[in-house]
Amino acid sequence: MSIKEGEFFCLLGPSGCGKTTLLRLIAGFEFPGSGKILLNGEDISLLPPNKRDINLVFQNYALFPHLNVIENISYGLKIKKIDPSELESRTADIINNIGLTGLEKRMPSQLSGGQQQRVALARAVVNRPKLLLLDEPLSALDKKVAEQTIFELTDLQKKLGITFIYVTHNQHESLSLADRIALINNGQIEQIATPKELYEKPVSHFAADFIGKMNFFESSFEGRENGTVNLKLPDNNNVQLHTTEKIDPDLNLFLCIRPEKLSISKTIPEDNFNSLKCRLKHIIYMGDSIEFEVVTEKGKPVFVKTYGSGRFKDSESYIQGEEYYLVWEKKHGWLIAQ
Repeated sequence: MSIKEGEFFCLLGPSGCGKTTLLRLIAGFEFPGSGKILLNGEDISLLPPNKRDINLVFQNYALFPHLNVIENISYGLKIKKIDPSELESRTADIINNIGLTGLEKRMPSQLSGGQQQRVALARAVVNRPKLLLLDEPLSALDKKVAEQTIFELTDLQKKLGITFIYVTHNQHESLSLADRIALINNGQIEQIATPKELYEKPVSHFAADFIGKMNFFESSFEGRENGTVNLKLPDNNNVQLHTTEKIDPDLNLFLCIRPEKLSISKTIPEDNFNSLKCRLKHIIYMGDSIEFEVVTEKGKPVFVKTYGSGRFKDSESYIQGEEYYLVWEKKHGWLIAQ
């Protein structure tokens, strides 16, 4: 895996997959049994943490409880014996940039979770490390504060130009923050991609299932005509997919479709749509969106999602238990091997 200078890079995966272990290896708290860790071409695999020019923001922030905000932030500069005038200037700049003005004399116990997170971040970046590691720093914050902090983090990272490696199991955070994401599964890198690529073109069942909601339809290859692939589903329904990708006809395949690419309809649509008979099981009002759970004739559950005043602005006319058609454009979806 190679990370670019100045990049906001996320390590994403479920609990226990190895992402924090990887972060600890980069920080120097663990040492690799094999392989190398290079920073700007230099092998740092066996260097102690204090020799790596890397800072780490811990999940629990690890602030000094007996020091106030400004003392916590400037602590690393004092250890490095930075000139007092530069220390004061750099500390003041980061306090201003990270939104801590007016809180300089407060103790950590007098700060909210979001403010403590900012102090921990300021203390890490004021040293101007080559690399900043962040281990799930937003996990202790409530949803609204965490969402606001996401914007602050991206703004700060671009302003400072420091390379960030950010560990999270939260897909929303990674999609919102990252330039690129490494998706990790059971100690292996499943896929490295931009957020858009990872969401729209996952390369495996795990990647497709982990990022957002996904509908999987078991499919068998029935032939190809120009840019259209013919597929058969287990209930003998034939559907089509417009794609130019190469497909091994001997593989068992999944047709993957995001819920927001699906609709339910009272009538069979025109030719450029696929359709399956279904029964509406649940309607779930989500505020900014409406989710539908339908089941096909063979009992397969499928999820459909629409936003605001989109295709389902007449959603109240749909009745649970009634039969409809599950429909989607033939250009939507992609195939992965089972």
